[in-house]
Amino acid sequence: MHCQKCSHEFQATDVRCINCGATLIYEANGHSKEYKEAASFLDSKIFAGMGALIGFSIVAFLLKFVFTSHWLSDRAVFMAAMCGGLVGGVLGRFIQKRQQ
Repeated sequence: MHCQKCSHEFQATDVRCINCGATLIYEANGHSKEYKEAASFLDSKIFAGMGALIGFSIVAFLLKFVFTSHWLSDRAVFMAAMCGGLVGGVLGRFIQKRQQ
């Protein structure tokens, strides 16, 4: 590779030209607006999905194995766990918004 100012040959890992001192590698100023929006969108989906999974699992486990009442059918346990998943998803998105 060659320096743009003095055409001196340099290695790819050099930060400055040895001959003229010109900067060869520039630091990035940050991420673009599109990148930040995409990352925020993906984070909200991940937090919501994990919250829903955790909420569903906790409610299903508690109703099926801890609070073993005989009046709840498997369908009722599943419906309660779905509601727990919905609440977990909303809480996951809330947590993600608070972190921003």
